[in-house]
Amino acid sequence: MLSRITLADVGVRRNGTELFRVPQLAVTGGRILAILGENGSGKTTFLRLLAGLERDFSGVIRYDEAPPAAFFQGRNQPRDLLLLAQEPVLFDFSVERNLAYGLRLAGLSQRAAHARVAGVLGRLNLEALAKRRATRLSGGEKRRVALARVLAMEPQFLLLDEPFADVDPVNRELLENVLLEQARERGAAVAFTTHQEEIAIRLTDEIVQIVGRRLVPHHPRNVLRGTASMENRQFFFRTGNVTLEILPFTRPPRLVHIPPTEIVVSREALHGTARNQLRGTIRATRQQDEAADITVDCGISLEARITLRSLQEHRLVVGDQVYLSFKTSAVRWL
Repeated sequence: MLSRITLADVGVRRNGTELFRVPQLAVTGGRILAILGENGSGKTTFLRLLAGLERDFSGVIRYDEAPPAAFFQGRNQPRDLLLLAQEPVLFDFSVERNLAYGLRLAGLSQRAAHARVAGVLGRLNLEALAKRRATRLSGGEKRRVALARVLAMEPQFLLLDEPFADVDPVNRELLENVLLEQARERGAAVAFTTHQEEIAIRLTDEIVQIVGRRLVPHHPRNVLRGTASMENRQFFFRTGNVTLEILPFTRPPRLVHIPPTEIVVSREALHGTARNQLRGTIRATRQQDEAADITVDCGISLEARITLRSLQEHRLVVGDQVYLSFKTSAVRWL
């Protein structure tokens, strides 16, 4: 039974050009890994690499102790590791037959397969679709059925390409709980790609990101713990000595995240639509390509990302007093 995939100095090539490099990474059972990155950065290719579908690479990959060729020739591979593509293909018959097909090929009896299918359909609230023809479902329904088909196989490694794309809030929460169950209760490894940092922060044990053609650890910034309340029909989040105005909520959040790119830095107070405005002192600046990250102490430590040109034009340096402005919608619940 597969328990660990390790990569060391792995470079992935396409048509002779290196797409990205993985200096070092271990994907292990019982943990959830998120892969962030811009469109076209190589997130999907990385999942394909783990699934054995990318053959043009250098470096070392091990499935437990086995190299890729030895592992993927093994008889248990289909149930050890499964990849769910963003645009899955379903068979042109009923939903329940789609789920049962792989189980029967894996040797389960008809009775055992039927029980497994019923359990997975129930967990994903898909019972009403059981008799429906899978190819006639909506796009969102097809993706949920495809996920159910993968979960029914109970793989030890579950690789998901953008599973939260176009998912409504109710089904998003359901999906998050299902993935947590796979890792915490079954001990499976879950790796998924996403461009939604808040989901990655809330759900995972580890986050990596493809930046500058390198897969590197990602450390979330501006994650705040505090208490939320409603006063005079306005909604607030208090952390330390700072009070932020946030969007209306039904369940008070305890953690929020403010993306650094949604914070405006200025020398003077702004008079616009931003409901949150904090005054503070620049404690650090860091340049990265054409951007600059500015750390500001404003009762709490916040990081803002601005263009390198803005940093130079405003001549912002450590010790300067500045204002940080951001909208209520920039304060994301976790």
